[in-house]
Amino acid sequence: MMNIEWLLAAFFFPLFPFSMLFMLLYKKLANPWLKNAVIVVWPMVGLLIVNKLQVSVPDWLLYWAVLTSVFYALRSLVIRDVGIWTGFMAVSLWAILWTLPMQNTSSMFYYILGLSLPLTMLTLLGAELEKRFDTMYAGLIGGIADSLPRLSRMLVIVILAVIATPVFPGFFIMFASITEQMIILPLVALVLAVSWFFWAWSGMRLLQGLITGESAGNSIDDLGMISTLVYGAVLTGIVLMGLLKAGGF
Repeated sequence: MMNIEWLLAAFFFPLFPFSMLFMLLYKKLANPWLKNAVIVVWPMVGLLIVNKLQVSVPDWLLYWAVLTSVFYALRSLVIRDVGIWTGFMAVSLWAILWTLPMQNTSSMFYYILGLSLPLTMLTLLGAELEKRFDTMYAGLIGGIADSLPRLSRMLVIVILAVIATPVFPGFFIMFASITEQMIILPLVALVLAVSWFFWAWSGMRLLQGLITGESAGNSIDDLGMISTLVYGAVLTGIVLMGLLKAGGF
């Protein structure tokens, strides 16, 4: 019975192949706000299920989790669509939550938000790209650093937040997870580090396709000043959340 409950949790802290259900739902939803609701709520349901078990995550599930993470991180290297890349990164990021102390509900709440909020921002920015170009495919757009400086800056910062660079919560979460697993299960820690490397690589490849290249044209409206300020405020809050919680990760 316990194994069945773990498998149910694997739907919401999505592990392959159950992760395909999340990806199917995420891709089917057209409204970015509905996508974001799924990004926030989906792992929270997983947390509720795991908390009811009140036992430590078994080793076999930890290996399953990190293999899922590295699998989606590796697949993200060839993805150029911002929307699909966001979904792949969500699965890869959430999979590492299995390696953290699940019994500490308040900390897990922060972990989920710290990893998920940058993803919600990227979903909205992807919608901004689609509104302007009828696509969010890196390479087909390109050169927005010159034509859309505010939107391009937001994309750069948000993608850096998604791939867990320093000062953002993901960095402290990954550091804590690798440090803890290095003592208990060194192989798990190694696979986590490989996932982190692939996140950075794929994030830079995606940015290269969006930011560099021939300009998309100056006739396209940039991100509005008010929207830019709102995105900036949310990013500042995410950074502060990471820094304030850093000692407790």
